[in-house]
Amino acid sequence: MVFKILKTKKVTIKARNGFDFVVRLLMMFRKRRFDVQDLKVNYKKDDEVCSVVVQVGEKDLEQLVKQSEKLIDVVEVT
Repeated sequence: MVFKILKTKKVTIKARNGFDFVVRLLMMFRKRRFDVQDLKVNYKKDDEVCSVVVQVGEKDLEQLVKQSEKLIDVVEVT
């Protein structure tokens, strides 16, 4: 059996409205069938901003950034 090692990139998405945003983001991932390797969510009540770190394959990277920037609550995508 041969396994391919996929190149992955990490994208950090900062947004307001923590839980609701994460649900919408995950629905977008499912709809677009992104190959998500890793997902981490960090929510700070003080800032009211959540950070979502997503590790995706290179082929999904550009599309993920474009689609994420269209979401209303997104502050920054890096």
